[in-house]
Amino acid sequence: MNQGGLHSRQNPIHLEKLYKDIDEQSSKFFQHYHQHYLDTNAFPEDACSHPPDVDLSTATILLGELKWDWTEIELLSRLSLLGAEVGINRPIPILDFLTLLEGKSIVWSTYCESYIANFASLIRCLQRFIPAEDEPGS
Repeated sequence: MNQGGLHSRQNPIHLEKLYKDIDEQSSKFFQHYHQHYLDTNAFPEDACSHPPDVDLSTATILLGELKWDWTEIELLSRLSLLGAEVGINRPIPILDFLTLLEGKSIVWSTYCESYIANFASLIRCLQRFIPAEDEPGS
């Protein structure tokens, strides 16, 4: 889940716009499926369609650059779930998400206090998204 290559290949202004666009689209996804989350405690990762006002193109670009095998809907769903779980009433910002997956500090985040207050839930959610490594000798 290394994002270092993404930062070395992209101009900082392009990255800032990419992150902003993904945050906007994940917010639309969050709002559309928020009632689903309240009913099921999850956002749909296998939705066959997405809300018509959600543009998946920036998620497609990011996933392609990072070489992740997630779908665009999985990405938006996971951003939404993490945001709901830490109580920020919106999806977790993509830059915070990438930073958390890399295990780096996020002290500059607006939502840092929510991440700390809901640390156990945050870690449980992140662990669900990271594939388990094969046990040695298995």
